[in-house]
Amino acid sequence: MDFLSFNDKTFVIDENTSKIVNTLKNNNFNFEKSLNYLNSNYYNNLSRIELDAYLNNLFESTLKKPKSNKLNKILILGNPSKFNWYNPLTKLFSFNNSLNYLIIGVIFLINILALNYIQNADATIMNVSMLTNNIFYFVGLIALLFWHELGHIVAAKKHKLKIKEIGIGISFIFPVLYVDLNNIWILPKEKRTLINLGGIYFQLLFSLILIMLFEIFSFKVFVDLFSLNFSIILINMIPIFKFDGYWLLSDATGILNLSNKSNKSIKSFSTFNFKDLKKEKPLVLIYSMCRLLFYSYLFYLLIKMTKYLYFNLSIELIKNILTSRYFTIIISLLTLKFLLNYGKRIFKKEDGVI
Repeated sequence: MDFLSFNDKTFVIDENTSKIVNTLKNNNFNFEKSLNYLNSNYYNNLSRIELDAYLNNLFESTLKKPKSNKLNKILILGNPSKFNWYNPLTKLFSFNNSLNYLIIGVIFLINILALNYIQNADATIMNVSMLTNNIFYFVGLIALLFWHELGHIVAAKKHKLKIKEIGIGISFIFPVLYVDLNNIWILPKEKRTLINLGGIYFQLLFSLILIMLFEIFSFKVFVDLFSLNFSIILINMIPIFKFDGYWLLSDATGILNLSNKSNKSIKSFSTFNFKDLKKEKPLVLIYSMCRLLFYSYLFYLLIKMTKYLYFNLSIELIKNILTSRYFTIIISLLTLKFLLNYGKRIFKKEDGVI
């Protein structure tokens, strides 16, 4: 198995494809020289027409207009590889893999114990305006998100993985910081696992900082940020979503494209195509069943909420929903999502088509 970078993406390729691509690269894409070398070392009578057909078939899908990305990039902050100020933090990954996992596990247990302590401790509400209080929460959330992505960057730096960019984007309707880790597949599984764990690791360390700040100032804002941070850690670890937990599970099982294979299994199950199900790995089937149960539970919660709204609907309830802070945030994010998509359609031209 080898890797091929093309159109800013990394693909897993077989040995045969690797031989052809590397031969072309070594001969500066001189097809005649490459063809002679391939026939002398690997093949008998490979013709130029056959070689062209093979390459066209290989790159056909990547040359097509790409599907819309679930992440809408708003602002590229820069190339982390060009900065060195975070180099001292790479020492946090200086231990062997087993010790790194042990340290992360111990800090996670400390966070669980701290969660119970900090939620039952006496907290003081800051004597400031609501605007100032909301600014504290906003700055804390931004720091949390930045710290998570910094964990991935530092881990990647430690394992000499080049990161092309870090930026701000919109995933679904939520603002996120993102790190381009497309080339992570060129690394061994152990290093990929630590890079994927880097964000959670740094969030766990961020929680320890919040605990210390709470011990010093006793402000409730630190309790809320600690709870929010821990909730994000848990959500990140759920392998149903394509967050860190998903990539950790994919690496642990050695199954590439786990989500796509799961989708096919669910489709086979829903159409009673048991013949295809028997061909799939047991781990994929177990993962698919867990996804079905998880989404069924979410559907149940949606029905329950709809039922509650139906039997308790009133002018007062509608007023409370429309004037709530959460409703305002969701509407604002949906508006931003619409403007981004509309802006792309107007200003981004591809192949002469708006």
